[in-house]
Amino acid sequence: MASNYAQDDTGYLDRYVAFLDILGFSQLTEKADKHPNWRAWLRDCVAALHATVPPKVEATGFRFVQFSDSIVLSAPRNAGGLNAVLWGTKLLANNMLGRGILLRGGIAAGHFHHDDHLMFGPALVRAYAFEQHGAPPHIGLHESVIEDLKPSLISHGHQDWLVQDPWDLSPMLHTLIDYGSYDGIPRPGGVVLEGQGVGLARMIHQYATDMTAAPAVRAKWRWQQDYWNQTVAPKAILSLSKETDWEAEMQRVTQAEQQRLALQNLIEKGGLPPGNG
Repeated sequence: MASNYAQDDTGYLDRYVAFLDILGFSQLTEKADKHPNWRAWLRDCVAALHATVPPKVEATGFRFVQFSDSIVLSAPRNAGGLNAVLWGTKLLANNMLGRGILLRGGIAAGHFHHDDHLMFGPALVRAYAFEQHGAPPHIGLHESVIEDLKPSLISHGHQDWLVQDPWDLSPMLHTLIDYGSYDGIPRPGGVVLEGQGVGLARMIHQYATDMTAAPAVRAKWRWQQDYWNQTVAPKAILSLSKETDWEAEMQRVTQAEQQRLALQNLIEKGGLPPGNG
C-alpha cells in the first residue's frame, strides 16, 4: 500500500529526540479548572516552558514542542545537535523543578521527521519507551545516545552529563550537573547558587515528606531528594535536602559565600596565593 505514495523523504533524517512527560499534569489541570489561582500558576508554568527554549532554530535544525503533558525536543544527529538536546532538556528539567514539577522521559537517536505539522519515526518511539508508569523521574539515555557520547566526552565537555540513576543504576542525563559542579568561587558574571540551593533543598524535602500526597507522588520526590543529596554532598557547598532549621541554614550558606568572596578578593589583590584558603 505504501508503495503507491510518492517517495518524498524530505525531513526524515537522523536526529536526537527527547521525549519528556510533565508528571502530575492531569491533576494540575483538574485543580486549575476549579480555582483561578491554580489556573494562573499553571499558565505561568506552561509559559515558562516556552520561554526556556525556542520552538525552533532554523540554523541548527533544533525543534521544541509541548502539547498537554508531553514535550518533544529534537535536533540533527551531530555534535551541535546533541549539545542542543542535552542543554535544552536540562534547562527544562531545572526550570520545572524550581516550580515543584518533575519531568520524566528519555533521549534517543535515529530517524525522525519533525516539522511544524508532523512528528514520526523510531527515534521518538525509543525516547517515549523511557516514560514508564512508576519509573523514577529521570531522563533515561538510549544506547544510541550513550554510544554517540563516547567519542565526544572530552572534546565537547560531555563527560559529566552521563550518570547512573541512584535507584536502579541505569544511565540517565545528569540534569543537576550545574549544582554538582558548583564550586562557590566568585567569578565576574558567574551564577551564585547558594540561596537558590537552600530553596530547592527545602522544597524537595517538603514534597518528599508530605504525608497528604499520594504514596506514588511522595516516592518520586524521595527519589529526587536522594539524587539531589548525592549530587551536592561531595563538595559540601550547597544545602542537603533534609530536616533542618532552614533559616539557620540560609544564614550558614550566606556566611560561607561571604567568606569565599572575601578570600577571592584577597587572592586577586595578591595577599594570598590561590589554593592556600
